[in-house]
Amino acid sequence: MESNPSSACRQRVLDPQECPKTSTSTRLAEDQTLLRLLEQGEQLHSMFRCARIQGLDTSEGLLLFGKEHYYVVDGFTLLKTREIRDLDFLPEELHDPIVPYLATGATGRPVRSTRLCSKFSYDDIREVHKRRYLLQPIALEVFSADGRNYLLAFPRRMRNRVYQKLVSMAKALMDGGSRSVSGQKASMSMELSGRAMILNSLIGQQSVTQRWVRERSQTSSI
Repeated sequence: MESNPSSACRQRVLDPQECPKTSTSTRLAEDQTLLRLLEQGEQLHSMFRCARIQGLDTSEGLLLFGKEHYYVVDGFTLLKTREIRDLDFLPEELHDPIVPYLATGATGRPVRSTRLCSKFSYDDIREVHKRRYLLQPIALEVFSADGRNYLLAFPRRMRNRVYQKLVSMAKALMDGGSRSVSGQKASMSMELSGRAMILNSLIGQQSVTQRWVRERSQTSSI
């Protein structure tokens, strides 16, 4: 697969003009639009539907796994037939949104003037945590070494599969001693209830508050 290296994204806002607007050879055009966003010579081996969550806004798209990078690309979806389609030109009756429109206060599919394409190196993944979104265990939060973090929601039963994929591809997480800012193992699930916090204290996992209290008491004693 060849693409224009100047168009490969680290974090890029897509121009609506880049997306196909005619029905002629639509599928081919949509595939080529997506391929132009990737690294030159990139070979994709997995892709998943996802919804990028930012505050109260959600942007549905695709999570793509390549050789050395993974990508989060707004505005595309994957049909059950494994066809990649541009959401702007896909009839609503053919699309089952990951996050229901009513949950975001919308009455229909939102139309966005901009789309985001983000590229991440597997080497830069520092933390992957399971999250709940809308009270459902469907989300992951991924932290990158450059300070970026994305909260992504997935179709039901897909979240854990994507989690395992990210953890297996993230070289920085292969070290069992890797720790996050919270003092937890970086790949540890963070869907913690009160009972889980008690369990953590029994097995020696410390929260930010616990570490702060300990360090403060040590400083006071000095």
